[in-house]
Amino acid sequence: AGCLCSGFYANPEEAKLVAEAAIRAIKERPDWSVGIVAMNREQTDLIRTEFDQMLLKDPLARRLWDDWEDTLYPGFIKNLENVQGDERDRIIISTVYGPNVQGRVLQQFGPIVNRNGHRRLNVLFTRARNRVDVYSSMSANDIRIDERSGLGVRALRGYLEYAATH
Repeated sequence: AGCLCSGFYANPEEAKLVAEAAIRAIKERPDWSVGIVAMNREQTDLIRTEFDQMLLKDPLARRLWDDWEDTLYPGFIKNLENVQGDERDRIIISTVYGPNVQGRVLQQFGPIVNRNGHRRLNVLFTRARNRVDVYSSMSANDIRIDERSGLGVRALRGYLEYAATH
């Protein structure tokens, strides 16, 4: 479950799962470059903190991550708004949003609801050369669509539907 902390949404449990997945990904396929993307800056910071702490405890993962540093494709941890031409072999996505303590998913999806939210998502969804892993504390059915729903919210719902079935 996430929390709305000082007006910004963060999901500590999901951040930890994403960081663990990144460590596994680095060790499973050291020949693949890795990028990690969260939907907002707060989640990006949480993931970076978790990931850095895990790297300190795992010398192999640290060496493999560092080996990419001076290449054209160093690993990265970024938020949705900062991913542009950053293609990597594997992209790990944290959608961040999920049920609150009452079990309801608030229909607030940060930059996705903006006018160009669907474009940002399209850029994100096409950054992986080989594999995308999606970590989400909500399902497509948690996103309510109506006539006022923007293209970004529709795109997120559609992508979560696709990811759950492929």
